[in-house]
Amino acid sequence: MEISVARWISMVSASLIVIDCLPNMDASMVANRTEPLVRYLREHGHPTTPIALAEGTPYPDQWVNGPPYADAPKNLALQEAYDGLVRAGDKNLHYVRSSSLFKSPLVNPTVGGVHSSDLGQYEIADYYVKALPGIIGPHQSNVGHSVMGVVDQVFR
Repeated sequence: MEISVARWISMVSASLIVIDCLPNMDASMVANRTEPLVRYLREHGHPTTPIALAEGTPYPDQWVNGPPYADAPKNLALQEAYDGLVRAGDKNLHYVRSSSLFKSPLVNPTVGGVHSSDLGQYEIADYYVKALPGIIGPHQSNVGHSVMGVVDQVFR
């Protein structure tokens, strides 16, 4: 969520920008960087591009994340930043809950409770395939089929 990275992101012609970097941050970083990042993107080439803010994984791992669940404060900081941006009038901002991304009831689809395993990546792709048409809009309704085609190729 650094502005130096946002400068590069802002140069890309995108139908959607997904910000999914909580595993590499702490709660204070999320609280301090989310709003400036989104505002920068809005002011530099993406005034109406849908932006999705994705929560961190819902799987605690006491060796990596610490007890009892270290992503909870980061997710709360992300939710608060999202709420503030929406209250300020951002109508093209979307919030992605970790419970929407990860569906495995019995298998932890992460490595160490932080980064997604192959299963976790598949579940994330499956979520976005279903969610993208609603986020991007009906004029690009074939995007879900295109993404799923790529996902199918990767996992074959």
